[in-house]
Amino acid sequence: MSENTFEFSALKGSTSLHRAHLGDLSLIIERVRDGSTLLEAERHLIADILSGSWTRPANRPPAFDVELRTQQIKEDLLLNRALDPKGRPGATRVAHAYECSRKWVYKLLAEVEADPKGHAEMHRRVAHLAARYRSLKSSLDRELASGSPKGDRVSSGDSKP
Repeated sequence: MSENTFEFSALKGSTSLHRAHLGDLSLIIERVRDGSTLLEAERHLIADILSGSWTRPANRPPAFDVELRTQQIKEDLLLNRALDPKGRPGATRVAHAYECSRKWVYKLLAEVEADPKGHAEMHRRVAHLAARYRSLKSSLDRELASGSPKGDRVSSGDSKP
C-alpha cells in the first residue's frame, strides 16, 4: 500500500468544491488525477458531472490563473507608468510582453483608475518597486560615473591562496 493512499486534506477538498461551484473544475480535476482522498461531497459532484445533471453556472468567474495574470498586467502597467518620465502607461510594451491586445490593456488600466481604493495595495507594491528600481538605477549611474563598479575591484595580490 502506498503512502498516498491515506493522504487527506480537507482544505484542498473544500477549496476544490468551492471553485467547482463557481464553475472552475481545475482543482477537482487535479485532485482526481493526483489520486488524492476525495471528500464525500466531491465524489457526489463528480457523479453529477458524469451523469450530466451538473451544469456550469452562467456567470462563473475566471479561473485563478487568469485572475493572477490580470493582476500582473495591472501591476506592470502601473510600474511602467511610474518609471516613465512622462507618466505614460507603456500599454504597447505590456501588451507585447503578455501577448494580448492594447485594447485589453487599456481596459485593465481603466479598471485600476476607476477603483483606486480597491487597488490601493497594488499601488503601494508598485510604488515600493519603483522606488527600488530608481535607487538601483541611481547607484549604478554613480558607479558608472566614478569609473569603477564595486564588483570589478582588483586585489593587491597579497592574499593567501
